[in-house]
Amino acid sequence: MRLLLIFAWIFMVSAQQTLPYHQPVPGGLHPGMAVCVEGTVPKQARRFLVDFAWAQDYEADISLHFNPRFDEDVIVLHTYKGQEWENQEVHQMPLQKDENFKIVFVVNQAEYQIMINGNFFCTYKHRLPPQMVQVIRISGDLDLHFLNVTGEAIMEKRTLPYYHPVPGGLHPGMSVYVQGIAPKQPKRFRVDFAWARESEADISLHFNPRFDGDVIVLHTYKGQEWENQEVYEMPLQKGKKFKIVFMVNQAEYQIMINGNFFCTYKHRLPPQMVQVIRISGDLDLHFLNVTGEAIMEKRD
Repeated sequence: MRLLLIFAWIFMVSAQQTLPYHQPVPGGLHPGMAVCVEGTVPKQARRFLVDFAWAQDYEADISLHFNPRFDEDVIVLHTYKGQEWENQEVHQMPLQKDENFKIVFVVNQAEYQIMINGNFFCTYKHRLPPQMVQVIRISGDLDLHFLNVTGEAIMEKRTLPYYHPVPGGLHPGMSVYVQGIAPKQPKRFRVDFAWARESEADISLHFNPRFDGDVIVLHTYKGQEWENQEVYEMPLQKGKKFKIVFMVNQAEYQIMINGNFFCTYKHRLPPQMVQVIRISGDLDLHFLNVTGEAIMEKRD
């Protein structure tokens, strides 16, 4: 099978860093990529910033300037273009002093989607192309623990069923990315977070789009029995590309479809026991990626 295109990388910092910190992004940011920033807000914090900059030079354009201001209790977002700041967007502050945080910037076709501590925060439409971003620049009042820039791979259709091993299981802070196309005449497909490869193994999360019923069904398989199912309206379209992100939180999975919040699913079985992501049914699978666990504690 010929690989059409692969650009998948992870840049990671896992110990407290001297600020300002500059993380290169060779090739720029593209739809489907994500930037994860984790750290702790000091007790006496005033402000910090995360800049998606075109160069390390401080006069360079900035596609996204993310600026929590604890002295004003707001987060300000805007763009720096041609040595001028454009109109800013102001949002209420969700971060707390003296607490850990996790911020995820998902790059979509028309906007950044920003998640804070597992919750949707806001979107920010592209004013400058994210493909021109060459460095993530972080400075100000924070203890930086972790910075992760994740790319995506685009591959030819995979033979199904497809099994992706998850050594060590799933843990809070990890995410599972699934991309593909629903054929024009699909009936159903499934994504199983299974405890083993065997079909009789327990399944912590069974994600089952049913085009023949125009719904998505979620439930859990435990001790060779299906538990009560949860049913949601179908957002996927036949013959169209899709991207599904399963974010693993402490108490639940948070599921995003095509950049939009879809639902949450509380853990009925521990995600740490998941050993394989199993995909089967009516879909053309292009991409499956499991990102590593976030490091939340401060390192010496």
